[in-house]
Amino acid sequence: MDLVAEEEEGLVAEEEEDLDMAEAVAVAVAKATIIKEELEEAVAEVNVVVEDLAVVEAMVEAMEEAMAVVMAKVARAEEAEAVVVAVAEAEV
Repeated sequence: MDLVAEEEEGLVAEEEEDLDMAEAVAVAVAKATIIKEELEEAVAEVNVVVEDLAVVEAMVEAMEEAMAVVMAKVARAEEAEAVVVAVAEAEV
Protein backbone atom coordinates (compact mmCIF):
# COMPACT_ATOMS: atom_id res chain seq x y z
CA MET A 1 0.00 0.00 0.00
CA ASP A 2 2.83 2.40 0.76
CA LEU A 3 4.23 2.01 -2.74
CA VAL A 4 0.86 2.78 -4.27
CA ALA A 5 0.40 5.83 -2.04
CA GLU A 6 3.91 7.06 -2.82
CA GLU A 7 3.32 6.58 -6.52
CA GLU A 8 0.00 8.44 -6.31
CA GLU A 9 1.69 11.27 -4.40
CA GLY A 10 4.37 11.41 -7.08
CA LEU A 11 1.76 11.56 -9.83
CA VAL A 12 -0.17 14.26 -7.98
CA ALA A 13 3.04 16.25 -7.53
CA GLU A 14 3.85 15.89 -11.25
CA GLU A 15 0.33 16.99 -12.18
CA GLU A 16 0.65 20.01 -9.89
CA GLU A 17 4.00 20.88 -11.49
CA ASP A 18 2.44 20.50 -14.93
CA LEU A 19 -0.43 22.78 -13.92
CA ASP A 20 1.99 25.32 -12.47
CA MET A 21 4.01 25.21 -15.68
CA ALA A 22 0.87 25.59 -17.80
CA GLU A 23 -0.21 28.55 -15.70
CA ALA A 24 3.24 30.14 -16.03
CA VAL A 25 3.11 29.66 -19.79
CA ALA A 26 -0.38 31.20 -19.93
CA VAL A 27 0.82 34.21 -17.93
CA ALA A 28 3.86 34.58 -20.21
CA VAL A 29 1.66 34.41 -23.31
CA ALA A 30 -0.71 37.02 -21.85
CA LYS A 31 2.21 39.34 -21.07
CA ALA A 32 3.68 38.80 -24.53
CA THR A 33 0.30 39.64 -26.07
CA ILE A 34 0.11 42.87 -24.08
CA ILE A 35 3.64 43.80 -25.11
CA LYS A 36 2.82 43.03 -28.75
CA GLU A 37 -0.24 45.29 -28.60
CA GLU A 38 1.78 48.08 -26.98
CA LEU A 39 4.44 47.74 -29.68
CA GLU A 40 1.78 47.89 -32.40
CA GLU A 41 0.42 51.10 -30.84
CA ALA A 42 3.94 52.55 -30.68
CA VAL A 43 4.53 51.66 -34.33
CA ALA A 44 1.25 53.35 -35.27
CA GLU A 45 2.32 56.48 -33.37
CA VAL A 46 5.72 56.46 -35.09
CA ASN A 47 3.98 56.14 -38.46
CA VAL A 48 1.87 59.21 -37.67
CA VAL A 49 5.02 61.15 -36.76
CA VAL A 50 6.70 60.02 -40.00
CA GLU A 51 3.66 61.19 -41.97
CA ASP A 52 3.72 64.52 -40.12
CA LEU A 53 7.43 64.89 -40.89
CA ALA A 54 6.76 64.21 -44.56
CA VAL A 55 4.16 67.01 -44.56
CA VAL A 56 6.58 69.36 -42.83
CA GLU A 57 9.33 68.45 -45.29
CA ALA A 58 6.99 69.23 -48.21
CA MET A 59 6.11 72.55 -46.60
CA VAL A 60 9.78 73.42 -46.15
CA GLU A 61 10.49 72.59 -49.79
CA ALA A 62 7.56 74.78 -50.88
CA MET A 63 8.83 77.61 -48.67
CA GLU A 64 12.33 77.26 -50.13
CA GLU A 65 10.89 77.47 -53.65
CA ALA A 66 8.83 80.52 -52.68
CA MET A 67 11.91 82.11 -51.13
CA ALA A 68 13.85 81.52 -54.35
CA VAL A 69 11.09 83.30 -56.29
CA VAL A 70 11.14 86.20 -53.82
CA MET A 71 14.93 86.45 -54.03
CA ALA A 72 14.72 86.51 -57.85
CA LYS A 73 12.16 89.32 -57.66
CA VAL A 74 14.38 91.22 -55.20
CA ALA A 75 17.30 90.84 -57.58
CA ARG A 76 15.20 92.17 -60.49
CA ALA A 77 14.01 95.05 -58.31
CA GLU A 78 17.62 95.90 -57.38
CA GLU A 79 18.56 95.81 -61.08
CA ALA A 80 15.61 98.06 -61.92
CA GLU A 81 16.61 100.42 -59.10
CA ALA A 82 20.15 100.55 -60.44
CA VAL A 83 18.79 101.43 -63.90
CA VAL A 84 16.57 104.17 -62.43
CA VAL A 85 19.51 105.58 -60.47
CA ALA A 86 21.74 105.48 -63.56
CA VAL A 87 19.10 107.25 -65.65
CA ALA A 88 18.54 109.86 -62.94
CA GLU A 89 22.28 110.49 -62.67
CA ALA A 90 22.58 110.72 -66.44
CA GLU A 91 19.84 113.36 -66.55
CA VAL A 92 21.51 115.44 -63.90
